[in-house]
Amino acid sequence: MASAAATVQLPRTRSKTAVPATRLAAGVLALFGLDNSLLLGFLGFPPWLAGAVMLAGGLLLFRIADRRAAHCPAIPLSTLGCALAVALLLLLLGGEGRVFYANPDWQVRDAVLADLAGHHWPFAYAIGGQTYLLRAPLGMYLLPALAGKGALLDLALLASNTVRLAGILALGSCLFNRAGQRWIALGAFLIFSGWDAVGVLLHAGQGIPAVWDHIEAWNMGLQYSSTITLAFWAPNHAIAGWTCAVMYLLWRRGLMPIGMFAAAVPLIALWSPLAAIGTVPFVIEAGITTLRTRNFDWRDVALASVALALALPGLWFQHLDSGSLPMRWREIPPGILSILWLLEIAPLALIAWEAQAEDARGRLPLLIAVGSLMILPFAQIGESADLQMRGAIMPLTILAFAFIGALTGIKRHPDRTAVLRMVALVVLAIGSITPMLEVRRALIEPATPPPLCSLAGVWHRQSGRAAPYGAYLARTRALPVWLAGAPVEAGLNEPGRCWAGVWPSPRFAK
Repeated sequence: MASAAATVQLPRTRSKTAVPATRLAAGVLALFGLDNSLLLGFLGFPPWLAGAVMLAGGLLLFRIADRRAAHCPAIPLSTLGCALAVALLLLLLGGEGRVFYANPDWQVRDAVLADLAGHHWPFAYAIGGQTYLLRAPLGMYLLPALAGKGALLDLALLASNTVRLAGILALGSCLFNRAGQRWIALGAFLIFSGWDAVGVLLHAGQGIPAVWDHIEAWNMGLQYSSTITLAFWAPNHAIAGWTCAVMYLLWRRGLMPIGMFAAAVPLIALWSPLAAIGTVPFVIEAGITTLRTRNFDWRDVALASVALALALPGLWFQHLDSGSLPMRWREIPPGILSILWLLEIAPLALIAWEAQAEDARGRLPLLIAVGSLMILPFAQIGESADLQMRGAIMPLTILAFAFIGALTGIKRHPDRTAVLRMVALVVLAIGSITPMLEVRRALIEPATPPPLCSLAGVWHRQSGRAAPYGAYLARTRALPVWLAGAPVEAGLNEPGRCWAGVWPSPRFAK
């Protein structure tokens, strides 16, 4: 990776078959701005106000971000088309659009989307004699929910996520100089994973039955999710984390101004506050580097300021009744932690470190990424290892792109290059067992049935408990007066079945 201060100055493209990368990045940021503006409607502000903020905020973000187009690479329309096709196929396989099987996390997400589409905003749930307001990270749902009930709702979600993911993939292509490198990088990124299969085999050697389905929870639930797992199980978190990672990498290559990365971080928090937490070490590094090199201007400050202003309601919203959400430091047995680092980080990090040997400054993001991955298991927000799984998205992406350098970018003595590339392929092949099992499940299980219950009903069916999951709901008694009076429209009359068909669950390796 080149120094962030060494901005690449490329000639302006006049081709009608290419789009400046900065313009595409501006569009991606503008979409996140629209999501944050729509939250005002959910919070009960007048529709005209929410619409005005949405239009003005999105346009302002786009106009400020869409500058320096003369100094950024151009992305051919053919590349955009390929990115759209890959994104659509990946999300379809993940269950969006109800063509293929979707994993159990979608039971809750389907209910959230249906509730948003089926009730006037804001609305409350009646659960166990108390009332609750939906307080989930709503960024992925708000825009598709405008499509209303029915089949259009699922297609709207699929279309929204496909466009955003395609934009990220197309922007990521700018990190590579040749078409061959881009295809190698895409393939490697899609199958990127730690050695979960080795962990399952080690447990089998200790008498723990091997379960070859969803194998990433093999180590006491501690997990660094593969790319495919993130796309299938948690696309809202994945799209958020990948957006920040690509903006950061483009900035470090001198292909994007710092304002793009600075704007992305607050905007994605409404999609995934946990992924946003994982960006913090990189934000600190980028801020120090930018101030030291003074490689910014007033437009970077303006872009970050507008993004933060649009994101403030979402940041406030997600902090409502946050005391109901468990937060603690975890005590992890040293043996469990050691094997986690050994199988999930070490093989990938060692290859990535060697691949970055020609660029000492480029090793700094890699060090930050590995350090973050080693620390994240100790912190817990919620009832499981969600912070580790979602906070690791940006560090894992940085690690993945450094690792991919062993396949596409090293310029050493041919013999050493060939050896490193061969070792990298072996490491990648062992890790690829994890995503291949995820794809297998998507292909052999039935397509996902539509939801019949509200979020409250789904939560009760999943857990057997009436008490709601604190990450998704806030008690109305803990809310400001103007929100506490939200009408109760959900959770009142739950049907006996929550899904119009069979929804099998994967078997977890433990």
